[in-house]
Amino acid sequence: MFYINKLLPLIFSPLFIFIYLIVLNLFRKNKIILFTQLSIFILFTNPIFSNFLISDLEKNSPPQIIQDIQTADAIVVLSGTIGQVSKSGIKITEWGRPNRYLAGIELYRAGKAPSLIFTGGNTPLDDDKFIEGEFLKQKAMRDGVPENHILVTSNSYNTEQEAISLSNVLYSKNIILVTSSFHMTRAKSLFEAHGYKVSPFPVDFMSTDNNISILSFFPSVDALSKVDLYIRENIGRLYYSIKYRN
Repeated sequence: MFYINKLLPLIFSPLFIFIYLIVLNLFRKNKIILFTQLSIFILFTNPIFSNFLISDLEKNSPPQIIQDIQTADAIVVLSGTIGQVSKSGIKITEWGRPNRYLAGIELYRAGKAPSLIFTGGNTPLDDDKFIEGEFLKQKAMRDGVPENHILVTSNSYNTEQEAISLSNVLYSKNIILVTSSFHMTRAKSLFEAHGYKVSPFPVDFMSTDNNISILSFFPSVDALSKVDLYIRENIGRLYYSIKYRN
């Protein structure tokens, strides 16, 4: 299942769409195909278009003010915050989305919940069994959170498993959920499908309200990455909406 979840979005990614069109054009020399290929490339690498797509992902998960968040039984921080990089025979732990961790700490310090929970965050590809949640637990303790107020779930490969594994360490169902804004809609629905009452606290906002400038019309690799993210996230939303359809 892990590999299906990873490979399915790849099939519909911008990269594969370009490959499909290139192969098709090799067999059928057609100006329409070539024009379509060029048009898609221009569209997918346009910052204005990519910002529109990311805004659509984030529209239901706007920024929240900590003081306005209702108290809950636990603050749940989803994995995807850090990763390990091998360099010159040394494994280095680096931050990817530190705002998830930082938001969890801020919510705890604001007294929004008595427990701080990190999900396991390990995949079958991690040969050294590095557990993200355990690393974040040690970091939180150094940042002043008492050890008996921190919990770590079992290894979880995706958001669905994070929701399932939470029940093994938390018996109450009222939580504050911390994850990236683009991911919050899917994460919230999965945790609710497993019986949790969720107060969302989104972070890592990627869309902006900035005015359009001349640079907005130049092709961007970052824009292409955002289009890929939009496709992958919507595939995930569709898959789980079908799986948990009542």
